Amino acid sequence: MEYKKATLIFLVGSFMFFLTLIFTLPSSSQNNKRPEQSNQLTLLHAALKQDLVSATGEKILEIIEASYQTSEKSLDSSSIRVRNLSGRNITAIGIIWTIKFTDTNICQLMQVADYRLHKDMVEAKGIRPFAPYEEKFIPRLTKQSFDEEQKIESVGVEISFVEFEDSDGVGIEKSEMYEQVISKRKGAELYKQWIETDYEDTPQKMAKVIEKLQGDGLPNNKELENSWVEIGASSYRQWMRDILNNKGEILLREQIHRQLKRRK
Repeated sequence: MEYKKATLIFLVGSFMFFLTLIFTLPSSSQNNKRPEQSNQLTLLHAALKQDLVSATGEKILEIIEASYQTSEKSLDSSSIRVRNLSGRNITAIGIIWTIKFTDTNICQLMQVADYRLHKDMVEAKGIRPFAPYEEKFIPRLTKQSFDEEQKIESVGVEISFVEFEDSDGVGIEKSEMYEQVISKRKGAELYKQWIETDYEDTPQKMAKVIEKLQGDGLPNNKELENSWVEIGASSYRQWMRDILNNKGEILLREQIHRQLKRRK
């Protein structure tokens, strides 16, 4: 009897040990992978920030918070939350992200938030200017990769310029970033005019408009030799393509009707 009892205890113990191995080994395998996986994790950091101040010392735009996300060998994204303290509507903001590496090298990334690329888009999408005392979250989602030996020491952000609704602004004089904004707006208007020259409310003319939108062609204009003008033209084209693809030909025709009516 004692022999059978001992045998039973041995079998139960062996079974429990077997179960322990089954549940422990996969867990150990996962634990062994964690250091490698952790290298790919995205980490969130606070960024250094600098508000925009006028020549008289008045704070124009306050950066409430700024952060950036990194993974191994790259800046994955960054964002700021800003408050308009100017007392005026803001229609464009220039942002500069400065990345300092441990080897003392520096990389600057330019970002623009434009709230009036073209009046047609502004009205159709219901885009509002950045109102006084309003807060706005502005993300930068483009991933920036670096060389393997470059390690980020710090990331800072500052406001390069703001444009007010009346086309006045702070920091816009001789600003290359602001010139890019103006060029893109010019390109959007050039593309609009190019599309509307072929438009009449007939199936044949509408087909011509659609053919233009679906192609890669741009207006034959010397100003489009400027790459920023071309970007603006392409942005307007993509907006009209989205109307066609997502809402259909009838709503595209209605949109062009409204634009032509507004011109008269």
